[in-house]
Amino acid sequence: MRLNEIRSLTALRALAAALVFIFHYSEATNYYNNQGALQFIARQGYIGVDLFFVLSGFILTVRYLGEMTNHTFSLGKYFQRRVARIYPLYFTILVLTLLLTHKPPNITNLTLTQGFFLDYFSTGVPTAWTLTVEECFYLIFPLMILTIIPARRPTRTFLVLTLWTVAFFVLGFFLLTWARQSGYQLQTGFLGREGQNQNPIWAFSYTIFGYVFDFSVGIFVAVPYLNGLKLKSWQSTVLAIISSGGIVYCMGVIDSHQGGLSPDRIIVYIITLLSGLLILALTCKDAPLSRFLSWEGFVYLGRISFGLYLIQKTVLVDFMRGWDLIPFYFGANVMCAVLYQFVEEPARKAVMNFRFRRVQQAEGARASIS
Repeated sequence: MRLNEIRSLTALRALAAALVFIFHYSEATNYYNNQGALQFIARQGYIGVDLFFVLSGFILTVRYLGEMTNHTFSLGKYFQRRVARIYPLYFTILVLTLLLTHKPPNITNLTLTQGFFLDYFSTGVPTAWTLTVEECFYLIFPLMILTIIPARRPTRTFLVLTLWTVAFFVLGFFLLTWARQSGYQLQTGFLGREGQNQNPIWAFSYTIFGYVFDFSVGIFVAVPYLNGLKLKSWQSTVLAIISSGGIVYCMGVIDSHQGGLSPDRIIVYIITLLSGLLILALTCKDAPLSRFLSWEGFVYLGRISFGLYLIQKTVLVDFMRGWDLIPFYFGANVMCAVLYQFVEEPARKAVMNFRFRRVQQAEGARASIS
């Protein structure tokens, strides 16, 4: 078991990745045009992205809020962990994809900024637009935490996080206006393009300017957990039933509007709020659902879920495209397990150890001189 790992939440990442996987499978095969429970889930599987982002806000807050409060936080180590988490596997899959497609990379692929540009949105690793969002959150996360530390009370924390959400929405609006008036939007597709993809909704459905809300929800529910909130088993079960039931109901509302991403982001934001409550419910390790999700198989799927998220629309899985959903999902996870064991984990450890070795050597040299 990893240090401080909440196993049920690691398994929840597997569920989020599976939702997105089913959604993309459905897009390619028109699978969601059929009727049934799985097809219903497939039509709204993109909500797994929101679940990912809420989880990210929660987990990073649990990991770093205490350090920042106690002034033991290291910005260098923080970014080192973030690089180790994303870049090795991403660049491995990017290189393999470009080699197989015989396409050169563009600057947005190398800087993970493709999520801002409609013209480059699906280039390289098609699902990597979410990494643009995640990367932006990594940059602002320390500042967000610094602003909520003095808040102390839940109402003040809520107010601060609301201000962050509104500020980024306003910033996105001004950047979108500038891109239109300057002609930069027409040239590069920055934050969408006039008349395409329900613009300006596109800018707030696929960039950090609309997703700060998701991360804020994760941060907000992490604070009471860190302050010692302990749900009893029955409380956790009731909260899990209410939140998951509410998510399914909202999915039904969206489904009644022909599926896909609803132009009304408010419904998706309600799903985000309910996802935060579900995460809080799963922090109770003794609850039946938490124990069920803590099974080692589910936890392992959660650990390899980053790979599943990245490879699912690449040429790396093209040989499985004609397979049925379940074999395709199983085969993709086998590939991700191989990447996890031989690329993701070794590279993560190498990145984390690199600087420390240099520091140790430098300290050893100073000691020998003195």
